[in-house]
Amino acid sequence: MTPVETTASIELGGNTLHTVNLISSIVIGCMTCMALLGCLLDLCRRRLFANDAKGTTESRWGLAATLVCSYALLAPGLFVTLFSFNVSISIFGITKALKEDTESMVGLIGYLFSNELLVGAFLVTLYSMIIPALKVVLLILGETWRYSTSPVRVKWAGRCIAVVQGISKWACPDLFAYILMTYLFRSLNQPPHLLSGMQLDVGFACFSIFCVGSTLATLGLHGPEISTGAEKAETRCKHNHILMPIVIALAAACFVLLALGMSLPIMELRMDMELLYENKPGLKALASILDSFHVQDLMHAEVSVWKCMCSLAAWILQGEVTAAIAFVMYAVFVVSLTVADMVVLVFASWRLATPGGSFQSVIQPAIAVSRKLKKLSMLDVSIMGVVVVVMSLRNLRSKGVIISMQYGLVVMLAAEMCHYLAFHLVCNAAKTSAEETMEKTTDTTNTELAIYV
Repeated sequence: MTPVETTASIELGGNTLHTVNLISSIVIGCMTCMALLGCLLDLCRRRLFANDAKGTTESRWGLAATLVCSYALLAPGLFVTLFSFNVSISIFGITKALKEDTESMVGLIGYLFSNELLVGAFLVTLYSMIIPALKVVLLILGETWRYSTSPVRVKWAGRCIAVVQGISKWACPDLFAYILMTYLFRSLNQPPHLLSGMQLDVGFACFSIFCVGSTLATLGLHGPEISTGAEKAETRCKHNHILMPIVIALAAACFVLLALGMSLPIMELRMDMELLYENKPGLKALASILDSFHVQDLMHAEVSVWKCMCSLAAWILQGEVTAAIAFVMYAVFVVSLTVADMVVLVFASWRLATPGGSFQSVIQPAIAVSRKLKKLSMLDVSIMGVVVVVMSLRNLRSKGVIISMQYGLVVMLAAEMCHYLAFHLVCNAAKTSAEETMEKTTDTTNTELAIYV
């Protein structure tokens, strides 16, 4: 079913589309300008202090500008309107709302707590508030302890930065579910009798840009260097002929499952007329008329990632900036980066199995790239987002609005499990290879020393 554009006969709460586009464009423009200005300052600093102290090559100002701008968007992302939707029926020229709502992130959390949906309320609070706050605390500790004279604190500084990089993307899982819900509610629009629409608002744009900006900025940070002497040894990787076919098989399975999962429904929206009649007794008198128009049959929609991305592309052409943000979230961070990471892992496994493959010059950089891609790829985050929102909105069942997960989500979960397994197999193999090479280097050095003595 192709989503039909919402007609002018129903109104959505929140901001107008023009206002949403304008504010979203300004936010993106300001964020980009500040990041570029920070990078320009870093470039000037490198040229002025090219021969000066250690650390001038890091893009400190660029990262700082991106982080500050990202966190400046957190408050509007939490308190400004996140989304609004409206489902109405139109009979003989009279339009009556079946279900409508306008929520901010904080408003949604309050709604969940007030309706005793504690698990959903806790998860949304965890992802949207606790994790961003924890990131700030860990970043402050990491940057403070980075220059400490205590080796223990320097070590903990590195751990703090590593944790921030690992949890950074987990601030935004529910945003993916709101993107899918937009498709679902727009798919219900079947004029002239069933009118439905949903709009992602300024809060969605601000929170999405916060998540992406803060994640990219934290991945640009480098932990403090701790000298172990290992970097002085020129290492050669251990032959691992078993690893490569396993990783290739996992990559093939991941690609197939991901493509299949993207084509299958992962969320469903339907409305139960009997429950709606109980919550809106005024509709009961129109039951026979609504049945004659087969409204119950129209009140059903399913969404797959592929259909959602195609619709987002169409909405971008119609001038929706939030649709562009949503498209980037799914097309780049969910799909493309997951595929890119699997390609890098296959390359790393091939180099691990190649005789004489250099660890430091080839495999170590490949593993470093894979780690960054893994922390940026959001297939796992998008899956969790659907689970969280379905759990959060399950009380709508009693009001006749039923949002549920579909089997495509399980297929996408299987694809991500293949991704996780391949990542850990390659990283563990690389770590083992490096450790064994270091031991051999140490033994060789001790033997040469003994002979010399």
